[in-house]
Amino acid sequence: MQLSEVAAVRGGAYPFVLVGTSISDSSDLLASDYVVSLDPSSTTPWSQAPLSKVASSVIQVSPGHMRLPFGHGVFTLFQDANYINEGFLTQYGKDAGNSCAFNSFPTLDGNGNVTDAGTLVVVLLRKLGQVARGFTTLVNSKGDSDLVVAGAKGLGFYPSAKLDQDPTTVLLPNISFHQVVASQWGTQISILATSTSGQLYYIQGSRTSATADPTFTYSGLPIRTGVSML
Repeated sequence: MQLSEVAAVRGGAYPFVLVGTSISDSSDLLASDYVVSLDPSSTTPWSQAPLSKVASSVIQVSPGHMRLPFGHGVFTLFQDANYINEGFLTQYGKDAGNSCAFNSFPTLDGNGNVTDAGTLVVVLLRKLGQVARGFTTLVNSKGDSDLVVAGAKGLGFYPSAKLDQDPTTVLLPNISFHQVVASQWGTQISILATSTSGQLYYIQGSRTSATADPTFTYSGLPIRTGVSML
């Protein structure tokens, strides 16, 4: 087993770790998310956060929070094993088999057994060319996680309250993106994203309230070239 993605999070009295795993020494295509408690008194520190599909690898994980009844959970970008098995070929190659989803954390009993597997929300990618290569989250002033996805046809902005719908805004839809990072301070938003051709783009946004969709401004021109990693 290999750890393909790890994110550390503080929650409650002790921090916990999100782990994305994949099986590298087996013919079986299998990948999972786990929530690992760092509480030294825990007798069952590992609990599984089920993925929405059979996955061959976890590409990216990040903690998040959505409006009730979802609550705290994990955003995951993963490779859909069925895409590989069925041999789909597109201009985007294996990236077209990537799926993005939010899973609320499972509920455990006193013995560490899962009593509620959590709630799943699958992110719709059709307006991004059905391709996701990376994502980032923005914590809005209500404490919920908005999502920005780097796709083959632009950057998709998904408000937390509309995560199960198409993105409310697609930024730079004629550009194929590779990575994205974002931050919010008050009502102001800053986004940096790299294209698959190594160009770096900067986007500004602002919103009038915690629940309002942002208004974005950008030149459409890269601010740097030859950028391979954020």
